[in-house]
Amino acid sequence: MASTGPARAFQADPYDYGEVRRLAAELELAEPVAVTLVRRGYRTVDAARRFLEARESHEPSEFRGMEEVCERILSVAHAQGRITVHGDYDVDGVTSTSILVSTLRRLGADVTLESLVAGDYRVAPDALVERKTVADLHRSVATGRLWRQLEKIRAHSRRSWLIIEGTKLGGRVSEQGIRGAVLSVIETGIPVLWSGSTRDSALWLIRLAARSDRPSSWSWGSRAPRRFAKPSPTRILCEVQGISPRLATMLLDRFGSVAAIACTSREDLMTIPGIGEARAASLTKALSGTFREAKSAEVMPGRALRLRMTTPGGVVAACSGRAVPRHLGGSS
Repeated sequence: MASTGPARAFQADPYDYGEVRRLAAELELAEPVAVTLVRRGYRTVDAARRFLEARESHEPSEFRGMEEVCERILSVAHAQGRITVHGDYDVDGVTSTSILVSTLRRLGADVTLESLVAGDYRVAPDALVERKTVADLHRSVATGRLWRQLEKIRAHSRRSWLIIEGTKLGGRVSEQGIRGAVLSVIETGIPVLWSGSTRDSALWLIRLAARSDRPSSWSWGSRAPRRFAKPSPTRILCEVQGISPRLATMLLDRFGSVAAIACTSREDLMTIPGIGEARAASLTKALSGTFREAKSAEVMPGRALRLRMTTPGGVVAACSGRAVPRHLGGSS
């Protein structure tokens, strides 16, 4: 049985309230903004002002190959050739895309604008890359978002990769849970590339893009890309808000199956360390009413149950299980 030790509490870094008040007064900031600045190391008025003014700049020519890139773009623009720009969705992405498109059009290029429907990078017409920092990987695994994102890149490409960027695995999900999630990704047929920094990620992207010039390296043959396997019980539970792989494992160890968990009262769910009122309510709401037999006045121990549910993340799952007697941790 998995460990049932106490759940780890989230602790915010301490800060000097005097420094917060000084920043708020001198820079006319809301107190929460000043708190964030102090916690991030901008503890003096001058340091905070420099950060907020964002006047730091870098010479574009420092990027390797920049001259060749500019020459190539200008030659296409002057010949009124077509250039496709893939825009991003966040504030800096929308802004930079707008500036780039307007500039290219003034230079004479025939510009088309496309948005990536999946993934973070398109390194070839039929190849997408999803990039995750370790912190984002933890959030994506904890919320179930990772699986939805990977299913999308598989649906919109013939070849796909996941880049994980960071030097340590620690975070909100246990290292064992993260390693298990990475193995599950690999089992779906998506290669995982490990990156130590943003520069390292860029080098991976360059190599992946370069391989697009070698068609044989991209061939999947005549068969269609593999579909994601039927969701496992752990993955089904992780689609419920607030349920991590560690908590899902503890629930399954205690109650035996998703079917049994769906028939368990909130009070019994809350006997699992880390399952409080909010998470118990999320489980009950997500699984409630999904078992046909569970609507009867009594569920007999050992009786087979069938579940078909659509999780909050949109994953339609079907599975079966058996009710667990109360004295073994279940509820009738």
